[in-house]
Amino acid sequence: DRSPSRGLGDVYKRQIVNRHGEGALIANNFVIGDGNPFSGGIRIVDADHQVLNNYIEGVRYLSTNFNGGLLVSNSDGSTSNGYQDVENVFVANNTVVDSVNSINLYAGSRSTRPDSVYFVNKIVDGAIGSVIRNADTLPTNAVFAGNVVHGETFSDDSSVSSISGFTFVDPALSKGNDSLARPSANSPDLSADLSANVGDFALPS
Repeated sequence: DRSPSRGLGDVYKRQIVNRHGEGALIANNFVIGDGNPFSGGIRIVDADHQVLNNYIEGVRYLSTNFNGGLLVSNSDGSTSNGYQDVENVFVANNTVVDSVNSINLYAGSRSTRPDSVYFVNKIVDGAIGSVIRNADTLPTNAVFAGNVVHGETFSDDSSVSSISGFTFVDPALSKGNDSLARPSANSPDLSADLSANVGDFALPS
């Protein structure tokens, strides 16, 4: 949105956002923020989405709760502003590297938590600041499994030092000739959890 009525941050910030619709598939994207201070990754709004096999690197938008690596929005149930309730969402096999707000499961400024979020088999490497933002306000009926994450701290809440389904260990990714981060000879076991409960969804191959 390049409306002149919006502020500078709104003019230049860029991320993938799926408002105004259910059942979207966001898959196999490369989101390279390149350190731009207004760059973001993927923000999920509404129900029944699948967010699979995406690579996000170098996103840097610091100033709001609406931007970061992988974000699941809070909501108010409105059908006019696009912030419908987030329900039954599958987020799997994504990688976030060298980014701020790498995982945020309560993004936005509304009061209803996401519900029934299946959040599995992520790798977060080199998170700037905490890996998980709003760690004290997680989705209801959430499933977390097979997530390997690392950064300066685990969460933005000192009382939340671990969450079942997240392993805080350096994945030791390394850059290839194409400048993308991949597992290296020094990486721990990064195998996907193929036994995770993902509801009516299917784990990607």
